[in-house]
Amino acid sequence: MEAFLRFFSEQGGEQMQLFGPLHLILTAAVVVAVLLMYRFRSALRSMSHRAKKVICRTCAAILFANMTVYYLGLMLCGEYSVKRHLPLEFCFITGYLLMYILISNNRRLYRIIYYYTIIGPLPAMIWPNVSGVGTRYIFYQFIISHHFMILVSFYLLIVMRYHVYVRDTLPALLCGNIVFTLVYILNINWGSNYIMSAGLPAHMLEMYPFLRYFNHPFFWLEICGFAFLAIGVFLSWLLQGRPKLKKVRSSIPKAKLHSII
Repeated sequence: MEAFLRFFSEQGGEQMQLFGPLHLILTAAVVVAVLLMYRFRSALRSMSHRAKKVICRTCAAILFANMTVYYLGLMLCGEYSVKRHLPLEFCFITGYLLMYILISNNRRLYRIIYYYTIIGPLPAMIWPNVSGVGTRYIFYQFIISHHFMILVSFYLLIVMRYHVYVRDTLPALLCGNIVFTLVYILNINWGSNYIMSAGLPAHMLEMYPFLRYFNHPFFWLEICGFAFLAIGVFLSWLLQGRPKLKKVRSSIPKAKLHSII
């Protein structure tokens, strides 16, 4: 029983080495998976509607089970805290909304959430701060909430053809800043640090010492958000292609046109 509870604890365990072998392997696996998805997009798109529906619902179930096991495990081992474990992290909010999209087939909502699946998980994948490698559930929860979630988002973009547009960045920015502001206010009143808006993590300050001289998390989150939003726009253009323009037919009859010429 003790070993079981230790598995769900966030305390202890080996810290994943930044840019170490495991970090690079996990990142490369996501890149390869996206490339394979794009390479075989025609075959994946030709699957029956029923099969694709099953895939979407299975992905939603995995994302939901992941968060449920994570929270129940923390409660069982007595580590759950409302100041640390409410689903107010940006990736967690995005994850729940993505579950809804997978079940409801809400393409309009995806046009906003797609950018959040880049802004949230991608920085966490590049600069991970996770412990318990192989020995704690938090490690697997991290992979499912970031690496797996971004793959699910690209599946909707590439295979399901949930088209996104550059103009969708405006409501994405607006909604994202509303969430940041509300969570920031909550952090001030509770003494919490959801979405890192009250304080940057220690490993980021160690890696980039200049952040200590201008340690304003909200500012750096905005800079990071804009940068990864641009990456999201580029990736969507690269993977879904430009929208095809419809050919405009001339309203002048051919015979009349020839006579004019």
